[in-house]
Amino acid sequence: GTYLCEYGVHKHYHHFAAAGFMAMVILVIVKIALVVAITLYSNQTIEAVSQYIDDKNAVSLGDELTYRLDYKNIGGAKGTNVSVSAVVPALTTYISGSLSASAIRQSDAADSDKGSVSGSNLTFNIGTVEAGASGYVLYRVRVSEEPAIDGFVISSGKLIFAESKTPITSNEVSNPVKASLAVEGMVKPVIGVPV
Repeated sequence: GTYLCEYGVHKHYHHFAAAGFMAMVILVIVKIALVVAITLYSNQTIEAVSQYIDDKNAVSLGDELTYRLDYKNIGGAKGTNVSVSAVVPALTTYISGSLSASAIRQSDAADSDKGSVSGSNLTFNIGTVEAGASGYVLYRVRVSEEPAIDGFVISSGKLIFAESKTPITSNEVSNPVKASLAVEGMVKPVIGVPV
């Protein structure tokens, strides 16, 4: 039908309708951008998990510990420039030549293989991890110091990749270590002996 209204009222309604349509288009574009951003981020996700079977077992001077850091690309796109790193835990010393990446022995030098050691920093440059792919790195340490008081050997690892701005930290594993020298009781002076 035909409706009779003033031109000014019609023009006013037309502006509201156009503004409403533009707002809807902008919201749809924002929603699509958010979905794409979330999908891209979730498609390039790599998990880092430390699987360590001796976690929480007591250790003492001279004991050797093996640490394993597992990673898996749980997203739908490949992760690039993947790197796994760890720091040799306090009270321990890295066992030279113990680096391994997915069952392949690595040298300690910064050379053509994936592993390297620099001071107490251990680094594995994994490279590209395809969607659904996984792997692990291993290293070993020896308890080389006894704490002054009972303490813990604590370790964890970090994983970084080009598509993520924040490093992913693995879970922590810890082993109690007891101080070997402990004094209990009271010291009593002996009569007649100067203190």
